[in-house]
Amino acid sequence: TVAITQDVLGVRLDIKQTWAATRPRLWPLVAVAVVTTVLEFLGLIFFIAPGIWLWGIWAVAVPALMVERTTIRGALGRSRRLVAGTFWRVWGIRALGALIVQVVSGIIAVPFAIVGVIVDSDAFSASSNSTHIPFAFVVLTALGSAIAATFVAPVRAGIDALLYVDLRMRKEGLDIVLQQSLHARAPQPAPPRTAF
Repeated sequence: TVAITQDVLGVRLDIKQTWAATRPRLWPLVAVAVVTTVLEFLGLIFFIAPGIWLWGIWAVAVPALMVERTTIRGALGRSRRLVAGTFWRVWGIRALGALIVQVVSGIIAVPFAIVGVIVDSDAFSASSNSTHIPFAFVVLTALGSAIAATFVAPVRAGIDALLYVDLRMRKEGLDIVLQQSLHARAPQPAPPRTAF
C-alpha cells in the first residue's frame, strides 16, 4: 500500500524506506485487519447483507490508515466516506480482484497438493489404515498455500491501494494536486541569456 501510493505520487521507495514508513503503523494495521475481518465475517455468518456491506464500505480502510496516518476509527470512517456513492463499483472491483487472486492462488497451490497425494498415496487408498495421518500431503499442501499467499497478498493490497487512489482522484481532485506538485518539482528552464 505504501509503495503503490507513493509511486502514484512519483516517489520510488526501496524496501528499507517502505519498511521505515510501515513499521510505526504496524499495530494499528493489525488492529484494522482484525476488526474488519471479524466484523465482516460475523456479518456474513449471521445476516449476510451486513457482511457484504461492511466488506464494501471498509474497502480502503487500510490504505487510509497507512497513507493518512489516521486512527483505526478514523480509517474506517474515512473509507466509508470515500466509498459513499460508489459502493457497488468498489464492491465489484474488489470481488473481481478476489476471484482472480483465488484462481491464481489455486493454480500455485494445486501442484503441491497433487505431489502430496502422489507421495502419500497409501493414506488415500481404500485399503489404508484409517489411523494413518497423511503427513507428506499435509506438509506439501501447507507449503503450497504459504507460497500462494506470498504471491497473491501484494496483489490484493495493490487492488485496495489503487481503489483508494482512484476514489481520492474522483472525489477530491487528487490527480490535479499531483499534476501541480509534479509541475512545481519540474526543473524550470533557465532564463535566456542577453548579449552585452
